[in-house]
Amino acid sequence: MATQPTRSHTAPLAIRRLLPQVDLLILHLDGFGWVPEWAIHPKILVDSFTDRSPLGAEGKLIAHEYGAPNDLILVVDDDVCLPRDIVGRIIKELDSLPGKSVVGVHGSVLRRDLTSYVRDREVTHLHQRLGNLKQVDVVSTCVAGYYRRNFNPNFRSWEHKNMVDLQFAIDAQVQNVSPWLLPRKKNWVRFYEEKQPDSIYLKLTEDDITQTVLARQLLERQSDYA
Repeated sequence: MATQPTRSHTAPLAIRRLLPQVDLLILHLDGFGWVPEWAIHPKILVDSFTDRSPLGAEGKLIAHEYGAPNDLILVVDDDVCLPRDIVGRIIKELDSLPGKSVVGVHGSVLRRDLTSYVRDREVTHLHQRLGNLKQVDVVSTCVAGYYRRNFNPNFRSWEHKNMVDLQFAIDAQVQNVSPWLLPRKKNWVRFYEEKQPDSIYLKLTEDDITQTVLARQLLERQSDYA
């Protein structure tokens, strides 16, 4: 998980839900001049930057560097209200799938003739009911789990900062890792808050030029591998 001072009211809530389900939480503190009290726990390893982190949102993937090959890596955002059984559910779905996979709760299917990443995709929102496993083009890293032995997101070498999901999706495509959304009832997962003034999503709705280029690259790679 990566967080910043403006999320100090939601991050502790997300952490409280997650801690009982994991062996270790790697917490990337971006722009904190201190380690907040809610980040001090035997299960939390803090990776702290008093100035702005060079990784930005990509810092949520830093747990990958601490894991063993057979570990489940769970990437989560600091504003998601997590079910108390989400880790077990993700493991169950990963183990049921053939091949290498990443499983999340929020994602999108891209139109093959895409000209805008914002407009030309079908989004399955995390709060929506989903009756069966659904394969998508892009699984959101607001909640995403994978086995470390199966996937190596090269986040330190990504060209674009704070554009995690599409670069994550491209790496998955290159490494033959399939993105899926797990089945659930309505509102099983939800956001504590949405469309905050500093949210990456709001910036995306204002300018999706770079994301559109990345989405088209993903579609082209799919064609190459088909």
